[in-house]
Amino acid sequence: MFYVLSEKFSLSQEVRLLLTVGFCGGFTTFSTFSADGLMLLRSGAYSSFFLYSVGSVILGIIAVLAGMWLVK
Repeated sequence: MFYVLSEKFSLSQEVRLLLTVGFCGGFTTFSTFSADGLMLLRSGAYSSFFLYSVGSVILGIIAVLAGMWLVK
C-alpha cells in the first residue's frame, strides 16, 4: 500500500524506501522480501529474482534448523 501510494504521489526514492522497507519492514520482513522480489522482476533481473527467492527461503529454513539445534 505504501509503495503504490508513494509512487502515485511522486515521493522521492529515499522516502519510498523509508515507507516500504523501513516502516513496513518493521512490522513484517515478508513485505520487504516481496517488494525486493517485485523490484527484481520489474527490472528484468529474472535470474537474480530466482536466486534471491530460493536462496532466502532455503537460508531461512537452515537458520531455523540451526537455531533449534543450538538450543537443544
